[in-house]
Amino acid sequence: MNPPRSVPAARTSRRASFARGAGRCAWVERYLKVARAATGLAMPSVAASPWALEETFDGDPPAPSQALLPRSFDDVVSHRTHPMEQLTKAYRPFLADHDETCHGPDPHGDALPQREVRTVQTSNGAFPDGSFFICKDHVMSSLGEVEWYSLASFWPRQEFDFGDGGTLEFDVNISLGHTSRHWWEVMIVPRDQLKVAAGPVDSAIDETYPRDRIVFDFRGLVRRINVGTGEIAPDGWIVDDRHFGTYDWARWNGLHPDDPALTDRRIRRTMRIRLEADHIVWGIETADGSFDERRVDVPGGLPFDRGLVVFKTHAYTPEKDGNYDTYTFHWDDIRFDGPVVGRYDAHAADDVVYL
Repeated sequence: MNPPRSVPAARTSRRASFARGAGRCAWVERYLKVARAATGLAMPSVAASPWALEETFDGDPPAPSQALLPRSFDDVVSHRTHPMEQLTKAYRPFLADHDETCHGPDPHGDALPQREVRTVQTSNGAFPDGSFFICKDHVMSSLGEVEWYSLASFWPRQEFDFGDGGTLEFDVNISLGHTSRHWWEVMIVPRDQLKVAAGPVDSAIDETYPRDRIVFDFRGLVRRINVGTGEIAPDGWIVDDRHFGTYDWARWNGLHPDDPALTDRRIRRTMRIRLEADHIVWGIETADGSFDERRVDVPGGLPFDRGLVVFKTHAYTPEKDGNYDTYTFHWDDIRFDGPVVGRYDAHAADDVVYL
């Protein structure tokens, strides 16, 4: 059993500031009560949001839109290629869900509505890659087989503070067909250690995970929770948990074989991740609205309590697994709670590129 952890002075002062804020709020409420009594006017009430960040990606454009992408997010696409070609190579196109009129992936139709997308190495939040776009009130990240290893990342320019415990939620499709060579991942990382193209050691990518990291991946429809600290990967892991079933890895299609989300890419399931001082719980919404939860303990406690939340799509030669068109993840309703901290702006530079 881990000894109780002391409360840092900064966190104590935060609680004190909350108390002072509560006092000020009470004073304001008394003032408004007197004002309402004096004027006889009904004062509108506004419900406070429980989220420090919430992005719903609203927009139903007649064609896939990048103009609707939130400017409070950054995005980067990286391809493993020869350094001499990184800024000049023309990558081959790939198929992405939603056609030129934003029609969605209907599994009951004769043909899957898709379109060809091209990707470049020089994209950023100000000039987003073609693999990111909005249709039908949600955002897509698409990445096909364009090089040996490719990775698309996007993240809000705001830090997630889970020092007093925190909840991260997002919606994403969990459909079959992506295989173990095409998957999504969410990485929480201190801002000063951000790496946008980090991948696992069993993949053909040069960039490793940073010194401090919390990683959630759904490769092969299997939950995996990793926590590392002190050294860059492959060293430093203190939690390396893959969900096992009775005989093999606990794939979602084995745990919930009748889930319609497995065969309909239009269905997005809510991921609810709760971070506490010494453990993590990852719940996945099921077809009946309940959550299938997986808990892991973190020996010695979480190594940090504030960081950026990076949403990533990995493409590691997916055609080797027979995947020629299942390249799109559909994301929506990204949100986390806690205090509002760490917002920042980004400025594009023509001669700088993420590698």
